[in-house]
Amino acid sequence: MTFTFRARLWPVLIPLVTSCQLLDAPDVVVASMNLSASTTTVIAGTTVQLAVITRNKSGAALSGKRVVYSTSNSAIATVDTLGVVRAIGPMGTVDVSAQCEGVSTPALTLTVTAAAASAVTKVGTAPTTVVAGFSAGDSVRVLVSDAFGNPRA
Repeated sequence: MTFTFRARLWPVLIPLVTSCQLLDAPDVVVASMNLSASTTTVIAGTTVQLAVITRNKSGAALSGKRVVYSTSNSAIATVDTLGVVRAIGPMGTVDVSAQCEGVSTPALTLTVTAAAASAVTKVGTAPTTVVAGFSAGDSVRVLVSDAFGNPRA
């Protein structure tokens, strides 16, 4: 696109005509986003890094954009400003998403699983001796849970 400017130089009133051409500005507006993670199953107490790619309307990747992350249930997992998801527990699923310049990603569903067993709890009293044919009145149950209190089988 070319524009022509006309002006008069003062004080001699000499007409001055010049023209300039506008170049296409780089397309830096976010039109779409992709959100991914290296895994969608996260063990309680661990983290996973999200990856987001912002693209302009031509599909070219954009850099330096401020992305805001969110989670559907912060009791199960949180996500920080750098896109690091921390699985808190209890076990379950959580949707994470990202937004930039009014454009949002589809939700990415992560599954939080229980951590390794860290506690074994005996419930009830066990007899100290067992005689064949004798049935003790108390039963003993053993509960196994992870560090977050999630039951483990």
